Amino acid sequence: MPLAEQAPERGPTPGLKAPLSAEEYGRGLSFAAFLARAGSSRQRMARIYRQVEPDPDTVEAFRRFGADGGRLYAVVEGWCGDCAQVVPVLARVAAEAAVPLVFFERDADPDLAGRHQTGGKGRIPLVVAMDAQGNEVGRFVERPAAANRLLRTVRAAQADPSAPAARTRAQAELARGYERGGLRAALLEELRATIGGETLETEIGSPAGRLPAILHPAQGWLAAAPGERATWPLAVVAHGANHDMAHPLSRHLCQRLAQRGITAVRFAFAFRLAGSPPSAWAKEETLQVEATLDHLSRAYGVPAESVFLAGKSIGAAAAVEAAHRRDVAGIIAFGFPFHGRDGSWRWRPDVLVGAAPVLLLQGELDPMGPPEVVRPYVDAARADVTWRPIPGEGHGLAGKLQEVLDEAVAWLVERAERSHGSSTESDLQRPSGGRTIGSDGRAAPEALE
Repeated sequence: MPLAEQAPERGPTPGLKAPLSAEEYGRGLSFAAFLARAGSSRQRMARIYRQVEPDPDTVEAFRRFGADGGRLYAVVEGWCGDCAQVVPVLARVAAEAAVPLVFFERDADPDLAGRHQTGGKGRIPLVVAMDAQGNEVGRFVERPAAANRLLRTVRAAQADPSAPAARTRAQAELARGYERGGLRAALLEELRATIGGETLETEIGSPAGRLPAILHPAQGWLAAAPGERATWPLAVVAHGANHDMAHPLSRHLCQRLAQRGITAVRFAFAFRLAGSPPSAWAKEETLQVEATLDHLSRAYGVPAESVFLAGKSIGAAAAVEAAHRRDVAGIIAFGFPFHGRDGSWRWRPDVLVGAAPVLLLQGELDPMGPPEVVRPYVDAARADVTWRPIPGEGHGLAGKLQEVLDEAVAWLVERAERSHGSSTESDLQRPSGGRTIGSDGRAAPEALE
């Protein structure tokens, strides 16, 4: 009976180790030390630090985080315009809440920079929250989602968004947005989300009963009108057989997507709640994925074609099968179970054909999907599947979860840009010595502060 081989294992949910050791953390720069090295941005950051007034609820949330052993660090550069806006706000919150915070200059340590990639690029600032055990709690990249929406609006009004004058205009509007347009409040909201807040518990009605779910709303999504909300991309994330929706793969995928402007929801399969095996051929789990799509449509006005499905193992199987019955935007399959561990059963040859665009992240040592088994499925689907074999990993992908998460987020963000006709992010930054520098180090025309 495929996928009905065993009851789910019980035990503590594992953590996602932050890509920084305790020894490295101890070598980080204080805010004062970083500010002294920030060059022409020094005065600007000092002014913002003095001006910002974090709301009491945010300070209290960070205080509790610190009291439980939480710590923060950020990968930054003094020349970076986004860093100039984010760093002083982060530093002020950390100071008022007495949370440890250190900074690392990206360009001074290529190895550290390589461990803190976003979509294969060294985008900064990158803020990481860690718990007392060194596990990553959440992260923030570049700028709040509201800032990217502002940049899209400004660029859409330009005849040539890449022209120097258009980039200068976008820089100026972004600076005004931070000073007077609410972007600083949006930044504080997203920074708070990195320590575990800003989620909404809900339930999904399904043929198997009520399923608990957690919604990670992108900034502004809940407040948007139903018609506007329907145009935003959204992701549904399904767990595997031996884990629940609290697993780091589900939790961090949702948190990172929400910070990049894509609302995400994770839910628990009924078999996990009952402590029983999953169904054969993921039939019941497919119905529960479809029930989640129906819930999003009824409760939030989100059509299936705006939704990306992501799943691990049986969750991947259910996502792919659901996509054969519903028009969805795309699928991320983490460790698809192409055949049994003993080879006694095998999924139908055309399972990936025509479902939707698929990102397949499969360990090269996965007994349920070794490369020689996966290749015919990918060949049958042709251009619809992007296959990423993960070297040295088995079915759980646990050893390279940071890499796998980054690959998944980058693919989904890029697909969301295509399917929704707009970009979720931009590389605009700050003026430095007559230049505006992007978060990946590229020079652009001079812009206003």
